Amino acid sequence: RVTRVTAGSVRQAVVTAYVRGDVLGLRGSSRSWGRLAGALMNPESQLLAQSAARLINALTAFNAGRSYLASEEVCEVLLQALHVGHLDATTTDMALAALQKLSIRGVVQGALIEGGAVEWLVNTLAEVRTLTPYTQEYASALFMNLTLRSAGRARCHPLAAKLLPALIQLLTSVQTHVVPYVTGALYSLLSHSSLRQEAFTMGLDSTL
Repeated sequence: RVTRVTAGSVRQAVVTAYVRGDVLGLRGSSRSWGRLAGALMNPESQLLAQSAARLINALTAFNAGRSYLASEEVCEVLLQALHVGHLDATTTDMALAALQKLSIRGVVQGALIEGGAVEWLVNTLAEVRTLTPYTQEYASALFMNLTLRSAGRARCHPLAAKLLPALIQLLTSVQTHVVPYVTGALYSLLSHSSLRQEAFTMGLDSTL
């Protein structure tokens, strides 16, 4: 009803109805969100976890869906899903993409930074050659959004030795539509003198 409808106005109406009806059980005494959260964090069924992640990601493509899902509770669950090592790649990608779309909101950025998203992203981007184009794009875009915050940049300082080589590799080896996210993150990070000096040492100026 959301992803297979061609008319944008119909999709918008469906999402608005879902939000008004609290389809995920985020409000009141409903226990449905707790069950979905459990499916994402400790999945007994990969199919249920993947379906839940797909639905959440689909909702975040709409402003009404982002307003509905932009809470610390939801972000904590999605972030935990990224840390769960036994989830299938599609579920992880859907959770990552949903977080990226939610991360345009300040409250979400703060929750993700406090929850260790920066560290997870640096470790993930450092393995760029093993990542799918989808993961590269959404991980880079989410990382850029988090570096807009001083708290996010501060989390990057201790990780410079791993982070900067990863960003250099991303600049030279990924699809061109990912590059603006990488350069956007660098623009924020290089405002700090210590990171800027280390970047010079690694030859980032020549790469750019």
